[in-house]
Amino acid sequence: MLYEAPIKIYLTDTMSKIEKELDDGVEKEVLKAVQSVGINVDKDELIKALRYDRDQYNKGYGDGYSAGYKAAARRYDPEKDDFSREEFNWDT
Repeated sequence: MLYEAPIKIYLTDTMSKIEKELDDGVEKEVLKAVQSVGINVDKDELIKALRYDRDQYNKGYGDGYSAGYKAAARRYDPEKDDFSREEFNWDT
């Protein structure tokens, strides 16, 4: 029988809680900053917009990373175990 530690940490649950706390804190600070300059905004609508914007950013980042990875993979020369030195073209 393998040793079983007396303490178990479920990292995914812990990280999710930490991320939620950070997100909630950032959203509250953004709300305070917006209100401090005299802009009257509905808290729930602002948070909804911030979350939508964050999702759009993540999607754009993922799409850009994927496109760059594919373009780099096309330039790789396995015989030389190196990337070609020709000018990089994102459209190909």
